[in-house]
Amino acid sequence: MTAALTPSLKRLEQSVERALTLDPDKGLAFSILGIHEWTNFNPARALELSSKAYDRDPSDPDVWSRLGSCLLYLGKAGDALPFIEEAIDRDPVYARNHAMLTSINLCLGDFEKAYVCGPRMVDLGFPGM
Repeated sequence: MTAALTPSLKRLEQSVERALTLDPDKGLAFSILGIHEWTNFNPARALELSSKAYDRDPSDPDVWSRLGSCLLYLGKAGDALPFIEEAIDRDPVYARNHAMLTSINLCLGDFEKAYVCGPRMVDLGFPGM
């Protein structure tokens, strides 16, 4: 939360450094660095960091979700699908994952599955498409 909400030019570095100091095996810090790289127009580095997060902490559903979303945003919907499905299995009430699953199914042309996923994301409080 520090990386997103604290007004500071060094907030990302400080929060990620702190997270890694507390637990260097925690993958989520690398996922957040990946998001930062994405916003800096560096998708290759974002994918590298998201993969590193997964390698370090494959039990964290947020790590699965962030790697899946990175793959989806890179146009690799088929590659993203198993990561998002697993993220949903591990955390079934996180609406963002259902939104991504809806998007993946739309990208893959599976409109019936997208039609099923869409209402679930709305039921969980995410805006409908």
